[in-house]
Amino acid sequence: MRNFLLKITLFFCIFSSSTSAQERNFEIGMNVTGVLSNILAVNAVSEGDPSILLLKYNLGKMHLRVAGNFKNPSNTEFTNNTVITNNLTEAGFRIGLEKRLKINNRFDLLYGLDFRYGYLSESSSFDDFINNSILTTILDRKKTYSVGPIVGANFTLSSRIILSIESALLLAYANQQRRIEESGTVTQDFETNKIQGTGVAPYSLYLYIRI
Repeated sequence: MRNFLLKITLFFCIFSSSTSAQERNFEIGMNVTGVLSNILAVNAVSEGDPSILLLKYNLGKMHLRVAGNFKNPSNTEFTNNTVITNNLTEAGFRIGLEKRLKINNRFDLLYGLDFRYGYLSESSSFDDFINNSILTTILDRKKTYSVGPIVGANFTLSSRIILSIESALLLAYANQQRRIEESGTVTQDFETNKIQGTGVAPYSLYLYIRI
């Protein structure tokens, strides 16, 4: 995955240097936090920011921010006479506004507000075919609605390339459900709701191209 992100980053740089200058209202950013941590051999990945791409549009005095993410991996393994099947679905969407404070021709400070939605579903099935094929299924679902300020800085590398770092402090409402079935019989089924504060730390690093 990190090799893929590194290749995409190099493509961004080549593409940005080969296009002509023009009025640019869009900025397409790729989350390169993982690439940086791979190069520097440090664990700098922000787990609170799963977005790979972040799109910004210049509204004049502010920038509109839109991002999303989706993944759906699954795997099956055999251990101790049990077939274990795991499925994961993770999706998210965020939209927000940011303003920029120009320090000089290359350096800007940014601040704004993000609204985010996250969905996570994890299911695990354990089929013990030795003991009369007892099938146990555990299903966890979580929906998160959050809002909070973002702060960061932009460093302009060229007329088309921007390196940006940002962090966020979010207030989140989470709805979580768990359901456990054993051979078709529900043994646990409960739901919890909570409000919590969470920070996206230590940071997210993006490489942007103006188009």
